[in-house]
Amino acid sequence: MSPFKDEENILARRPTWVEVDLNHLATNFKRVKQRVGPVARVMAVVKANAYGHGAVACARRLANEGVDWFGVALPEEGIELRSAGITQPVLCLAGFWPGQAAACVQHQLTPVVYRLEMLEALNQAALNAGVVADVHVKVDTGMGRLGIRFDELTEFVAALDRFRNVRIDGIMSHLAAADDASCQPLTSDQIRRFEDAVVVFRD
Repeated sequence: MSPFKDEENILARRPTWVEVDLNHLATNFKRVKQRVGPVARVMAVVKANAYGHGAVACARRLANEGVDWFGVALPEEGIELRSAGITQPVLCLAGFWPGQAAACVQHQLTPVVYRLEMLEALNQAALNAGVVADVHVKVDTGMGRLGIRFDELTEFVAALDRFRNVRIDGIMSHLAAADDASCQPLTSDQIRRFEDAVVVFRD
């Protein structure tokens, strides 16, 4: 008899599990809220099914506790929250794919944008719906992943006037190694570039 006869069963499931205590989740949120103070708003990131913990269940509890925003990766994750009755603002951290602009507008999702063609699509979808759509602009200050390069920002901002149905609701970036003390020079450079980017938008 082959010692591997049960290999399919072994590969089909892993002997692991996770137990999510929503009371503990609520306590953690309250501690974060106390730490940041009453002025700062808190976003709960529940992308990838809340990292496997159950996006809808976690979001419902955090909504009841007073979370201000939810962060998801993609519009379809945001639509799932809307379908579950979540009314707080939802930020789509990875933006949206071609063809999803109308869904973002319909479900009042706030996408992260970093290319003019994304703004063009969203502007048209918002115009068709007779609304103004909010977006957050992502600036690449040194991470090298998503975002408008900080040295190309002036040209990008100069083009924004033609998008009358889009409102810039926020500006963001991604610090590549903020938790690594050995990378402090890079983090300082990124913060400086982000502060410069904010000035460009304000001007």
